[in-house]
Amino acid sequence: MQGALSMGEILWAQWDTIQKIILNTILVSIPEELFLTMFTLIAMGEFDYWCEEECKKLINPWDYSRILVPTIVISLLLNIFRYYNINNLINNIISFIVYFALLAITNEILHEPKAFRWMLKAILCFLLGFIIVGLSEMIYIPFVLYSTGLSIKEINNTVLINFFVSIPIRIIQYSILIFNIVRKRTILRGNIIKQITSSPLITTITFTTIILNLLFLSTMYNAIINHELLHKTSLLMKLTIIVGVILVPIINISSLMWGIYHTANHAAKKKKNASDTLFNLVDNIKIYMNNREYDNIAWKLNEISTVIENVSKELYEQK
Repeated sequence: MQGALSMGEILWAQWDTIQKIILNTILVSIPEELFLTMFTLIAMGEFDYWCEEECKKLINPWDYSRILVPTIVISLLLNIFRYYNINNLINNIISFIVYFALLAITNEILHEPKAFRWMLKAILCFLLGFIIVGLSEMIYIPFVLYSTGLSIKEINNTVLINFFVSIPIRIIQYSILIFNIVRKRTILRGNIIKQITSSPLITTITFTTIILNLLFLSTMYNAIINHELLHKTSLLMKLTIIVGVILVPIINISSLMWGIYHTANHAAKKKKNASDTLFNLVDNIKIYMNNREYDNIAWKLNEISTVIENVSKELYEQK
């Protein structure tokens, strides 16, 4: 009898944990992971067909699996690991691998020749989305903690409180998505992402910058939110530090993206100018032939060859 009672208590304890896993997955984790999945796919250019005039549907039947499968599976997995106290490092590594494996499978890119570059783009855009999640939490959560006296552990352990606290954060995150969906344009121009992944040097610089900013944000998040480092400081000091923490990743990553965009745009203009020059030469040759200007054809051909040589050098330098 005692053994049966003990078993019943164990089952009840497990059921309580299972309830928390299910509720937290539905109310908190799925909305967050859905934002990350949508941000990743939109930023990669997977929904660029929204810009086409004939586009009538934002989400097609084949989109549901590639959006919902990674989102739901990873949300459930994160909560299982969390409520059963799996080591955070193991949790993050397994979740990361599973997420991108599902993303690759549902997008059917494993057999594609450019699968590796596609995955680089996916990881890059996901990390950018993750920074947005971190920044949106940094904007709001410290003031909830310091004004209510609650700890982040108390919030995370109570599903309903966690849900209500997450609502303003979700409003920030989904406002970004809605803005881009309404305007039917991608969050990041596809040519920037393409420029990043087409050059090993730029790819390395970009990933290094993003990872360093993630580490900075994670360290400050841990200090300010988990350890409540600013608890005894004045409101002005809290605001100053939090705004500073938020601005550092924004300035760093925005500057990097602007630099890459400016470089790519400058190179594109040079190529266009070179192309225009070649077309003008062709038109000039046609005019010379039509006007039968054979007297001075020698020096004109010499001029043309010089221009072509200069154009060739410009195009070579841009490789």
